[in-house]
Amino acid sequence: MIGEIWKIRTVKDYKDAHSHLVIGEIIEENLHYLRVKGRSYNFGHSVNRPKDIKTGVYSIRLIPWNRIEIINVLPSDFDHENAQIKAIKEGHFALMDERFSCVMYNSLRQEQI
Repeated sequence: MIGEIWKIRTVKDYKDAHSHLVIGEIIEENLHYLRVKGRSYNFGHSVNRPKDIKTGVYSIRLIPWNRIEIINVLPSDFDHENAQIKAIKEGHFALMDERFSCVMYNSLRQEQI
């Protein structure tokens, strides 16, 4: 798991809470938390353009296991540090580098992926 690139969706405490994703490299794991070097992405229920997804600074984050809802393992060569949020089609947004597209939001399902 150390060195892998993950997309982590955290638990939402209530239905209307904003979605919170962290995408980055796992640099430590223990019984209590993951230490991730990457960025956070926050957005509400209506994303109409890439700027509607708020991007955090590239840094190290500690994420408690009990706050993690879903983990997706991404390709090890995904350039998550320099990837950009782009509209891939109407209502669909992804974090993209030159080789890989990581879907973040799909308006048809009205939730993040």
